[in-house]
Amino acid sequence: MSENTTQTQIDAINTKLDIIIDEMEQQKRYRHEFEDLRDDLMRVSSDVFKASLEELKELNDTFEPNDLIILGKHMLRNMNNFKEMFAQIESARDFMADFMSISSDMMNNVLVKMDELDRKGYFDLMAETEKTLDTVASSFKPEDIRNLNETLPTVLSIVKRMSDKELIGKVDKAVTCFENYSFDASKKVSTIALMKDAMDPDVRQGMMYMLGLFKNVIKEYQTS
Repeated sequence: MSENTTQTQIDAINTKLDIIIDEMEQQKRYRHEFEDLRDDLMRVSSDVFKASLEELKELNDTFEPNDLIILGKHMLRNMNNFKEMFAQIESARDFMADFMSISSDMMNNVLVKMDELDRKGYFDLMAETEKTLDTVASSFKPEDIRNLNETLPTVLSIVKRMSDKELIGKVDKAVTCFENYSFDASKKVSTIALMKDAMDPDVRQGMMYMLGLFKNVIKEYQTS
């Protein structure tokens, strides 16, 4: 075997030894890191265990290990109930979210409507109506209210009849006639002038109308 071949083999062996040494060093580092982690975990676990013991000392009189087992069994038996409860809580949360959105819209609509009524004067009208009711309450006695209740059907009947357009037209014409008519009491009227006016067709027609009206009034009083 030549000297060059021997050197080449030695170099190859040295390379492999270097790789093996690196692997061993890496394994050694991993082992040290694992040991450090184990020590940290042991210290933390020890602290947690000590803290748990301190906390459990306060429950020593009321807590038994069997209670924890019984509680776990109850939780496992009622797992479906817990699922339903959480589902209901989620449904209630969704309902409240929808309700808050709807109630917010409703409140905005109410505020807008109240502002509209205020601008139209409804609240001022209600205030004045309250004053009117106070005046009525202070002016009428209980006997007056009872009498009003007895006559209320008649009053409502009159109001209902007053809603007739034809009747309202007649009343309006009568009021207009009274407004336009003027009577001079100082003016002397002779019998001849009366007889002359009585010959007027309009006067005779008016007299017939008044006579017919008086006859109807008399009939109403006779039948009542």
